[in-house]
Amino acid sequence: MEHRLIATDQFNFIIHHKVLEKQTDSQVTQELATILSEKFPNLINSLSLDKGFYSKANKEFVQKLIRPIMPKGKHNKEETLIDYSVAFIKLRNAHSAVASN
Repeated sequence: MEHRLIATDQFNFIIHHKVLEKQTDSQVTQELATILSEKFPNLINSLSLDKGFYSKANKEFVQKLIRPIMPKGKHNKEETLIDYSVAFIKLRNAHSAVASN
């Protein structure tokens, strides 16, 4: 089964795409973050992803490059504070526009 990975900027222009064959979103998260941070150094402030991209290792990796907006199921106390901060909520709400693309 194949599906497409599409990354867009704040103006909905496609800045990266890839056809995923026999790969899941969580398997390409680190590659995506690396490609985008190298392609657009110091220009990307955050990377909004749905929970299919989430794993603890992926979030830790992405945090080193770009601010991740990565929802997950259960939260510990620290994650709850981050995920309910005003800045995070504002970026997460912008994700709906990304997902509709």
